[in-house]
Amino acid sequence: MKQYSLLSLLKKTIVYMVKHPWLGFSLSLFVITFSAQAQIPLNPFVPRSSWPEAHSVYCQQNSPMMSLTEHDSIIMDSIAFPKGEKGSKPGGAMVSDFFGTTKTYCFAGCNGTVIYKVVCSPEKSVLISKKLADIGANKIVSIYGAGDKDNFGYFMSDYKLFIAKDSLDIDPYSPITIDTIIDLSQYKDGDNLRGIKMLYSGQLVITSTHGGVIVFDRSLRKVLYATNLHEIIDNNMAVDEANNVYILSTGSLNKFNWDGARLNLVWRVPIGGSGTTPTLIGTTRMPANAQLVAVVDRSRPMNLILVWKDSIPGDWKGIEGRPLRVAAVEPITFNTANPKEDVAPTENSLVVSGNSILLARWDGMQPADNSFKPGLEKWTWIPETRSLCRNWVNTTTYIPNSMECLSTATNYIYAMGETMLKNKKYFTLEAIDWMDGSSKFQKILGPHSKKYLNVFGGSIQIGQRGEIITMSREMIFIFHKFSNSH
Repeated sequence: MKQYSLLSLLKKTIVYMVKHPWLGFSLSLFVITFSAQAQIPLNPFVPRSSWPEAHSVYCQQNSPMMSLTEHDSIIMDSIAFPKGEKGSKPGGAMVSDFFGTTKTYCFAGCNGTVIYKVVCSPEKSVLISKKLADIGANKIVSIYGAGDKDNFGYFMSDYKLFIAKDSLDIDPYSPITIDTIIDLSQYKDGDNLRGIKMLYSGQLVITSTHGGVIVFDRSLRKVLYATNLHEIIDNNMAVDEANNVYILSTGSLNKFNWDGARLNLVWRVPIGGSGTTPTLIGTTRMPANAQLVAVVDRSRPMNLILVWKDSIPGDWKGIEGRPLRVAAVEPITFNTANPKEDVAPTENSLVVSGNSILLARWDGMQPADNSFKPGLEKWTWIPETRSLCRNWVNTTTYIPNSMECLSTATNYIYAMGETMLKNKKYFTLEAIDWMDGSSKFQKILGPHSKKYLNVFGGSIQIGQRGEIITMSREMIFIFHKFSNSH
């Protein structure tokens, strides 16, 4: 087991080029937004943190933490993976709760080659990793993982599922140990494991690419239930506080309910292809017309589709040519002139806050340097009229392949972008105003950013101190406010 200190791996780069003066935000707006976020029941089996699970709570890609604004002096700490541990699949991270009085915390994930955790404190950050070869696995086959309230993680490799823990529970800097490995080869049908989520009752739900759905007890020592959709699953799933599980396959969006013994199919709606992980809007405490599931299909152009999550309003007449459970369908164009010819795809998981939904244009794992087509758009569901309203379209900010995240405290969307400066292209940290789509700041990351900082579709998280966290195949990088300790 190797442990790498930040002193030997840390590379600091001051980022620069700030656009637009700071305009601040309304305190009353902050209170309203934070209250809406707080209404979502937190899963008692995941960490109490700023980003407790993949895609965050309800798969909404948001956090109530205050994060960076354009008046901050921002530094980027980059922690490189050692030679031989450079990744093939930059993934997302789960952020733990704070450890004791030292106020350290860690975030953990996988990069396709190793399981890693980064332990952060005001004094230093330390990368700790464990090669997959050490646990008898070749590679991580899914970018998704699940965090636990006891600060350990569940990961999937080949057709194995395992628990990664700290060697010493009281020491976050202790090496990673593998507590349990479960072999799922008996469920294998020429596919790979895909998604993973923790139910609000503490069981784990796992999906595979060929439609398998498996429920485990929390210790991973017992398979409680297994079924198969017989359709391809490309994305993760969403869960809610009533132990409902929402799975999008290439042919349908499915709602299952876990009753403690089995997954029961509640409804199934045909969908034209799997574009995004399902994202939940509204909680079970809200009226039925405010509870929906949002997904994107694979039509041409792609559509944003909302589905009634629970009961369908009794006077709902439906949409012509669609199943009755479909509440809204809107084509995603980013104001493209000819959307059917110049397809404007989206791939990243949706960002949701309240009734509003953000989509970003996707240019593939490798940024499409020759196309350089920007685009973000925000929609809002209006329960009173049962319709989607497009709020704004940003046609200037280019986010080629990064996930986005939202701080509901700053009301800023954060993502890794790309820009042109003096005929050269650089990766950037972008901040977009949630309310009107304007750029709040853009920080250009320097001449070597194109080589080292491509996130290849990876996630971006907000840390316990408001940091922005993401990773490339080469390294993990953390954007935070400059302080004298750095």
